[in-house]
Amino acid sequence: MKIVPPARNRGIALIIVMMVIVVLGLMAAKFASLMQVETKLAKNVGSESDLEWLGRSGVELARYVLAQQLNIPGESGYDALNQKWAGGPGGTNDLLADISLDNNQLGRGRFTVKIIDLERKVNINFADRQVLQRAMELLGVDSFDASRILDSIEDWRDPNADPHVNGAESDYYLKLPEP
Repeated sequence: MKIVPPARNRGIALIIVMMVIVVLGLMAAKFASLMQVETKLAKNVGSESDLEWLGRSGVELARYVLAQQLNIPGESGYDALNQKWAGGPGGTNDLLADISLDNNQLGRGRFTVKIIDLERKVNINFADRQVLQRAMELLGVDSFDASRILDSIEDWRDPNADPHVNGAESDYYLKLPEP
């Protein structure tokens, strides 16, 4: 008579149970995180009108600061980054000395105003070719592509229908497929 050793399958049931517990735990954690997001979204819906009025208040404060900047003697003819609207200290005796653009309390919320002067950016419609050429160099555009871009910009700006060497006029754009 041959003696058969007992089967070693008892450990597999334990491993399967452990895997099921891990999978259920991961599913519960994912569900809990989704519920946190849903709870935050529900809270934010209730605050929507408050947030809208905070934004409007920031815009009105920015408009007020810009209007008052025009009334400061000696500073109405120019803009500078040391002025109050640009985040600078401004003058100590000017109309805006007591106004803060940072962390303003309004009701249960706070807002900060940041005004960016768009005139410091290059207007591509009026910039000289040398300025645009330098911008292309700084961006690392190779010379052929830069020439093609610059000629296309000049063709866009000029009133005639004659293309520059590497440019494009209306006939080229009209042949392109509609987006």
